[in-house]
Amino acid sequence: MLVAASMFAATTAEAGPWTRSLGEAYLKVSGGVFRSNSFVGADGVVVGGADHTSLTAATYAEVGIWDDLHLVAYVPYVVGINTYETSSFLSAGGGDLIAGAQWSPDWFDFVHALRADVKIPMYDVAPRPTRSTSHPLFGDGQVDVTLWLTAGRSFAIAEVPLYAFAEAGHRFRSEAFVGEGVEGRSFADSLVFNGQLGATLAGVVFAANVAGVVAYRSETDRLTKSYLNVGGQLYAPVYEGLALEVSLDGAVWASNSAKGVSIIAGVSYNL
Repeated sequence: MLVAASMFAATTAEAGPWTRSLGEAYLKVSGGVFRSNSFVGADGVVVGGADHTSLTAATYAEVGIWDDLHLVAYVPYVVGINTYETSSFLSAGGGDLIAGAQWSPDWFDFVHALRADVKIPMYDVAPRPTRSTSHPLFGDGQVDVTLWLTAGRSFAIAEVPLYAFAEAGHRFRSEAFVGEGVEGRSFADSLVFNGQLGATLAGVVFAANVAGVVAYRSETDRLTKSYLNVGGQLYAPVYEGLALEVSLDGAVWASNSAKGVSIIAGVSYNL
């Protein structure tokens, strides 16, 4: 079950505790849709009044470079569409690239790891003559660094293979913008967390997951996002490391963040 848990835990940019070693890798190409009735405006504040759709094509990779040490990369391309009763506004371009490294130090008798990643926006939130306040933005536009502690275990109940992991970390929000950015716009640091419980039935891995961000912000902070997402995923092996993956997630709570539903489908390869 350890192998199945390791493959499935890598469905997002938060990889879980199963670290890859030299010669091991996980690659995924995916497409996703996010729907909401609100969006992030040009001033960085969430506004309503439009049907928002985000289409994301992404590549995700974990590549082992040493014993129990791997690199992580997530590279998205985003198309955002805001639709009003009489008009639509479209933005397209690179989203938030995430790059990092994960290490399992073998301190305990269960699977665990330390991870550090950096978010690097591939866009500029600075005002543009060709971009109105109705055009969607892809994110906050500045660099973040997150430190994670993650732990998990594979086990079985009634001969059904199961796995579970939980991870939490601290996200350092900076005011270092890519491009011109917006002077004076600042964000609060945040607590981040993920959890997943999965079971293998008839060779297919089914999982329930939760993910959230809680900002350490003041009551007057209208920019720093907080949210709680819950959902489910499946991992269906096809042939010798090749698999199909599908996930469905929805926000059950959000503050300063668009509340909506996303579905992602992809093809992965585990080496």
